[in-house]
Amino acid sequence: MFAIIKTSNAGALNRIITKYDSSTSRDGYFYFINSNTIFGGTLDNGVYYGLSNGVTNVTNGVWRSTGFSFSRNVSTKIYVDGQDDTQIVQVAGNNNVDVSNPLLIGQYGSSGYFNGSVDEIRIYNRALSTAEALALYNATK
Repeated sequence: MFAIIKTSNAGALNRIITKYDSSTSRDGYFYFINSNTIFGGTLDNGVYYGLSNGVTNVTNGVWRSTGFSFSRNVSTKIYVDGQDDTQIVQVAGNNNVDVSNPLLIGQYGSSGYFNGSVDEIRIYNRALSTAEALALYNATK
């Protein structure tokens, strides 16, 4: 998942893309800004797997190319401006994605809206490599 974002409050919890429902089994994934950095992870039966946190601070009012990538039983990656920005928190697990949960852009349920703008969203059916993330960034800058 990749998106070009511009925040107006990067210090807040800003959901970029989510696909899980905490009121059900909580299988799915999430990709958001938490305390000025990109954060992403997967859930399997309510257990967090593949949690990754970026290290680059997201600055308010500046467009940034960001991404979150995961693959089953391998790992997750955070990308900022085409570079691998991952600080692994936890290795990926089963990474089951419940396709019945809604895919939400810029929000989580009826709350947790993104503070800023989200543009050029791309969602792939596989994990992109670091080279592919860099090529995507170079093609969209």
